Amino acid sequence: VREKGCARHGIRVNKMVTVIEAKEVIEQMPEKFSSHQFIERYILCYTWSYLQILKKYHDVEKAHRQIGVFLLKKAKEEKLCIEKTGTVLSENIFGNIDEVASWKRKNAG
Repeated sequence: VREKGCARHGIRVNKMVTVIEAKEVIEQMPEKFSSHQFIERYILCYTWSYLQILKKYHDVEKAHRQIGVFLLKKAKEEKLCIEKTGTVLSENIFGNIDEVASWKRKNAG
């Protein structure tokens, strides 16, 4: 079952988050969020795409690290309306606490 507000896009060729997908997920995020929160929402919205990313990297940590790198790169290129605000301790999808990037939507207050 797809989450409300999550669009469906065609077959993935590059096996990485797309700018369109990231923008749609970011629109649903609170003003401030962590990379873990982004990944959790991405999984809800784009489960099939996420599985393709896992398949490409063969490792959850590597895949999540690459998603974080994608966010940072696209934020710096100003392709996403977010800015990195530092790091935060955050719970990942497995319940483990890690230090990850924290983000703020630029269009949010």
